[in-house]
Amino acid sequence: MSLIHSLRRSNFRTFVVVLCTCYLLLVLTFQADLDEASNGPIHPRNIQHHKGNEPQPQNEVPGYKARTTSSHIVFHREGMPVQTEIPSNDRRRLHLHPGSDISCSGYPGGKQYQFVEVHPETYVYSAYWDQRSNDFDNLHNMTIIRLMAVLKLRDPRPDLSCHFQKLDDSTVESPIAYYEMCENHGRLYGGFILSCVVPPDINIKPCGVRVSSPGNHGDVIRVRPLRPQSERHRFGICIPPLFGSVDPINMIEFIELNRLLGSQHFMFYDYQMPDSLVPILLYYQRQGIVSVLPWQLPGNVDKNMWYHGQLVSIQDCLYHSMPQVEFLTFNDIDEYIVPHKHAHWGEMMGNMFDNSRCGFRFYSGVFPPVSAENGPSYLKNTMTLRSTGRSGQLSHIRTKCMVKPTLIFEKGIHHVSKPIYAHLTSELLPGNVSFIHHYRRCVRDFGMDCSGSETDDYLLRYSDRLLKSVNKAVNQNIH
Repeated sequence: MSLIHSLRRSNFRTFVVVLCTCYLLLVLTFQADLDEASNGPIHPRNIQHHKGNEPQPQNEVPGYKARTTSSHIVFHREGMPVQTEIPSNDRRRLHLHPGSDISCSGYPGGKQYQFVEVHPETYVYSAYWDQRSNDFDNLHNMTIIRLMAVLKLRDPRPDLSCHFQKLDDSTVESPIAYYEMCENHGRLYGGFILSCVVPPDINIKPCGVRVSSPGNHGDVIRVRPLRPQSERHRFGICIPPLFGSVDPINMIEFIELNRLLGSQHFMFYDYQMPDSLVPILLYYQRQGIVSVLPWQLPGNVDKNMWYHGQLVSIQDCLYHSMPQVEFLTFNDIDEYIVPHKHAHWGEMMGNMFDNSRCGFRFYSGVFPPVSAENGPSYLKNTMTLRSTGRSGQLSHIRTKCMVKPTLIFEKGIHHVSKPIYAHLTSELLPGNVSFIHHYRRCVRDFGMDCSGSETDDYLLRYSDRLLKSVNKAVNQNIH
């Protein structure tokens, strides 16, 4: 009997030893996988770089290291432990899909803020309910649906129609008219504003409109109204499709400096936005300062359209912002409209807008960026305060605009293409009043002379407030 007990004890000890050995091997294997994921190289996506920013490794921040896992991007200061992880599904949370109207909040159908192919090679992104009169297609106070669209320029334009549903569930058809945007630059695809008149017997604003062509039932596009909201921002900024390598700290500086200058809202379009910007924009989105819309062009369009559909995004932002922003500017993230006689935009504008003006244009001055390594350490997070050398010449070609969106039908990249009335003008302001601070390398094109330079430290007047706000945002978002 004692021999049997000894064998049983021996077998049990052997079982325990084998079990512990297996557990140890599993732990060592798992740890090796973690080390490989943490220390392995980061392979950035092969994407273009945003103009005005020197190419940077994707998802890298100066003075910070980044590592990736299957569902996270992690940022940490060099020599410090990792503290912040960014779930990949935050990008989906970042993309807003605002309802067309509070009365349409329960509307079950309709697509918006995606390129919907309503006919072969014809894509509609968004639709707006426009009740503004004008002197070219709405002389009689009609209501018109404006659709932001992309078409193949060389093909015959299809016979498109809008279909409106009546209260008795019958439908009314209205033909679509074409307006080609002014800066398609001869590419294969171009931007258009499509318009259809709302029939008189449609006396209730629809939540959606179906766009069709002969033999094609089409799709329903949700409609957003343009009437002003009761609570509006005075100033806002439209930023064209965001892509390439963008330093998260530069993005924080862009938002914080423009807030000091007067902007209360920022509209971004996510084309191939770096993952490193997602937590930054979510931080400002939660404060009601930032909105982001997806901008996923069809592959065949993207390769054959000017600058990733920049012009169409400008029109969409113009119309989208109309109900909620009184004055709107259109900037890249390396550009700032800086008043040189006033403290901020509100003071500068004053009563400058009268019945003859729909906007103002601003000269552009080039400020070559100074890297953090070549500036004072306390300015490491504020490129605009470090970079005080400016081109001696101000460009009258690379202008940017501040407009009253309700007075604009089409906005160009550097000018107002079409106001709603022909007599409305956009005046070029003198450089001593305000001009664009453009932080990029000076290039001799479009008549730009890069031979002369001068010191322009005007932005230092904002240094205390800018340093405080930027450093606070950096500390809360980059650990």
